[in-house]
Amino acid sequence: MNKIYIILIFVINIAIFYSNLESLSISYKEANIIYNGSGFMNQYINIIIAFFGKSDLVVRSSIFVFHLFNLFLIYQISKLYLKKVSDLLLTLLIYSLIPGVISFSLIINSATIVITFTLGFIYLYLKKRYYFSYVLLILASFIDNSFSILYISLIFYSIIKKKYYLLIITIIALLYSLSLFGFMTHGKPRGYFFDILGVYSAIFSPFLFFYFFYILYRDMVLKNFNIIWAISFFSLILSIIISFRQRTPLEDFAPFVVISIPLLIQRFYSSYRIRLRQFRQGYKIVGFLIVSSLLINFFVIIFNTQFYFWLENPKTHFAYDFHWVKQLANELKKREIYSIKCKNKKLQLRLKFYNINVSNSLKLVDKKPEKLSQKVTLLGVGKSQIIYYVTKSNKY
Repeated sequence: MNKIYIILIFVINIAIFYSNLESLSISYKEANIIYNGSGFMNQYINIIIAFFGKSDLVVRSSIFVFHLFNLFLIYQISKLYLKKVSDLLLTLLIYSLIPGVISFSLIINSATIVITFTLGFIYLYLKKRYYFSYVLLILASFIDNSFSILYISLIFYSIIKKKYYLLIITIIALLYSLSLFGFMTHGKPRGYFFDILGVYSAIFSPFLFFYFFYILYRDMVLKNFNIIWAISFFSLILSIIISFRQRTPLEDFAPFVVISIPLLIQRFYSSYRIRLRQFRQGYKIVGFLIVSSLLINFFVIIFNTQFYFWLENPKTHFAYDFHWVKQLANELKKREIYSIKCKNKKLQLRLKFYNINVSNSLKLVDKKPEKLSQKVTLLGVGKSQIIYYVTKSNKY
């Protein structure tokens, strides 16, 4: 019966993926990774495209398979912290409902793969397969600059726990990562402290983030230092410090905090079960608020396209950058337009993914030209619509 529940959670995750696939269009950041990137993600996605073809299903599935593997790793790590099967299932379910995790599994980004390597390292290290865990740490330094955050966290952990072999390997990996990617400093110094708190609330959902912060603080006071705590705690601190200078990229820090779910569930139940029933009410309220906020955020993500119904301007939708372009490409193809020039260069790159190339004879604009043009109307939910115009380049 327990295996059935586990399989059901995996099936739900797959259903979420397919239910969102139709509405999602390639975003500019995703198209930029595919066509203009130079790192691991660019090479990986283009290899997938070379073998399986170019489509939303193919490129998004290439990320989603890592998400499924992450579920497996979360389950395996949770078995080292939790004894009851119901606790394991809840951990898997909570992880699946985290807004940041859902978002990362649906879009082309490095975060889901970073989570895979981080969870893989944690699992191997906790199972005392140190050699393999060290190899994974070194391999990670070739993939993404965000692993420098993991390495810094592990350096502090190694010093606190006097793990000198881990310290040496981590310093080597950090130095190589910095030589390859540099560190994530950019732009003019500016404070984004409250922004980073909002980002974490969006990643976790507000109540889960507050509980996450409380557990990290409590374990620090009680000196309950373990490797999951160290990675999550020092990543959080580092992101807050950096936020005083610049905006913190979501995908750089999020992978190292969402891996804390097994620890959070273990701490919750250990506090809950040592109390008599009449003293558990507070924990029940906390649990209810966390699960409720997760479910609300879950339904917001799953049914996000329905929000267009209430928006006068579709461009104000929080996921606007991931919508409409696939529909636009299909509408152009219906008119037998397979090449067009866009005033918006970001839109041009996105259309390229759907095999709409650059043209010198036709032009796509979002404001009605004074001269002859062809109207292209994209219909959304309710009254929402976006209008483009196709006109000859020499007449605009």
